[in-house]
Amino acid sequence: METLTIHLSMKNGMHIRPAAMFVKEAKKFLSQVEIRKGELSANGKSLSRIQRLNLSEGETITLFVDGDDEKEASKVLGQFLEGLK
Repeated sequence: METLTIHLSMKNGMHIRPAAMFVKEAKKFLSQVEIRKGELSANGKSLSRIQRLNLSEGETITLFVDGDDEKEASKVLGQFLEGLK
């Protein structure tokens, strides 16, 4: 399992558009993807679940990736989240 801690720097948080783009990227991988914000967690391949986390600018999230392609998936998804401004 790969674990990444990411500080969100998006002005408007992870609203519908970047969340949909993240889900599209996550679905390219076989690994399970989970996003955690404090006690809350969401399937990283589900737009509605990510939206329920209400991810805002300045928050810190943890990305968990588990599966056969976890190293590649965590790298790509981590870079995606860190690149969102």
